[in-house]
This record gives sequence, structure tokens and C-alpha cells, in this order.
Amino acid sequence: MASSIFKQALPSTVREIRLHFSPTQANQVKSFIQSNYSSFKSSNPDLPFMFRESSLGTPARAIVRFEYGVEKQVSLEQAKSSSEIESLLSNLIQGKN
Repeated sequence: MASSIFKQALPSTVREIRLHFSPTQANQVKSFIQSNYSSFKSSNPDLPFMFRESSLGTPARAIVRFEYGVEKQVSLEQAKSSSEIESLLSNLIQGKN
């Protein structure tokens, strides 16, 4: 289940998580952040978790930075719900993307 990854400590190779989203995706991403942020931060207090609302036309995406500066990203443009965003981000963290 995707939500379980946010209730436990993430792998030590994960250094940072960033969410960029446009105003058209704001509701889905905000819903995801509201439902997961507190459990995520309580399990990973020192891991930076940043989110930014970008200008219109900027594609919504999740970016995970791993050790040695390796970054992987996934588009959130087609995500229609908080659970879809959660699943995409979980797969990215687990290396399934």
C-alpha cells in the first residue's frame, strides 16, 4: 500500500523530496500534502520535504534527490487524486519509475 511508505523512515539514500505544481494541479497536491505531511515529518524529521506552486504552464512533478546528487522525477500532470500522487511518489522513492 502506497501510504505506508510515508509512515516509516525512508531509505537513507533519499536526501530530499520536492513537489512542483501549477495552479491547475493545486487542489490535488495540497490534498496530498495535508494528508501526509505530519506523518512523513514525524517519521523523517531531518529530511527536507519542499513544495512549490509554480507559474501557470510549469508541469507538475515530484523530484527525489538521492545520495551522490542523483535526481529522479515523475510527472504529476495526470494525477487526479491525492492517492494517485501518493502512489507515483512512492514508486519513485522505491525505484519503480
